Amino acid sequence: MLHVLLCDDDELFLNRMKSRVEAFLRSQGEGFEILAYTDASLITDRELTLCDLALLDVDLATPEDDGIALARRLRAFRQDAVLIFITNFIEFAPAGYEVSAFRYVLKRDLEGIFNTYLRQALNRIRLTREVYPIWVDGKKVELPVKYLEYLEVIGHNIAFFLRPIPPETAGKRYQIRGTLSEIAQDLEVCGFLRVHKSYLVNMRFITKLSSKGVVLDNGTVLRVSQMQYNEIKQKYLLWKQPR
Repeated sequence: MLHVLLCDDDELFLNRMKSRVEAFLRSQGEGFEILAYTDASLITDRELTLCDLALLDVDLATPEDDGIALARRLRAFRQDAVLIFITNFIEFAPAGYEVSAFRYVLKRDLEGIFNTYLRQALNRIRLTREVYPIWVDGKKVELPVKYLEYLEVIGHNIAFFLRPIPPETAGKRYQIRGTLSEIAQDLEVCGFLRVHKSYLVNMRFITKLSSKGVVLDNGTVLRVSQMQYNEIKQKYLLWKQPR
């Protein structure tokens, strides 16, 4: 169950946003509960504790309960909640860094990018639950990220290679239509590295990285981009540092 919090002092806009979020989540096969408020002071601590995704107007009518103040309250309970700020004024954007906003959207731009940002937010939430969902033959398949070895571009498809974990994925390889760049944006936060235009690799399985290729712990060897090698190496070494 995904818990979504919406807050905007424009009731008409709030209802329109709620309808859009509901339609999108239904299209993704996601169970959800949406709470929508025009007054931030009415939002309880319990509701903030449950919140997975928050879409907040920055410039609410009451200064002491504006969107930034509400976001601070949210962060006190949920550091992992995905936060999207929505407003009419671009000058509020820098304030979003303070509370680790995921996206910042001007209301006038909402129609063109709303579903894209919702998809990215939903993928971020799912990845914190350690699964990556794909659609295969009209059915949703949730791939366990820790067993996802690497992705490869094959023609116009993306192939997902998984470690054998019986019974769900033993010996399986899934293919979907899509672009590796788009998927990389989702998976890089989980320790995946784009080593070549055709490969995205789970760094936990890498045993050796050189300009000649990347070697995985099961002996698989994949190509590495020569032009991007120094940048790739820096990202890998940074990931390997103790955290």
